[in-house]
Amino acid sequence: MLKKDFKNSAPAYADMMLFHPTTSNKVKDRVKNDFANSDSHIGYETCMKQMQYAYNDAQRLEQLSYKLYLLNSDATPTNETGLKKHCKNSFQVKTISATGHYPMIEKPTEFNSILEKLLTEMNQTAL
Repeated sequence: MLKKDFKNSAPAYADMMLFHPTTSNKVKDRVKNDFANSDSHIGYETCMKQMQYAYNDAQRLEQLSYKLYLLNSDATPTNETGLKKHCKNSFQVKTISATGHYPMIEKPTEFNSILEKLLTEMNQTAL
């Protein structure tokens, strides 16, 4: 469906996969409008590449030479099993609650606060 009619099917995909039950209609409309008005060829190819990229996650995680910091939504809880197995230099997950795939749009103040703390910690660790 994405390949044949990206403009109309991408917003439906967003509704199914990218939002938390509490995501406001304003945010949903913004994201879906952005999807619908993007270049359909680029949008489709980006979606496909993103899905294919996941097949090499374990290998990429094992190649990291630093601690991995993640700021994730709780809409789909982070499965840490693979991270524990493949992140040889450790990892840290910070969670922002009641957001979907776009916490930086849904809760920008909270997102920026958590991100700033993570960046500060990363800078202190690097010293």
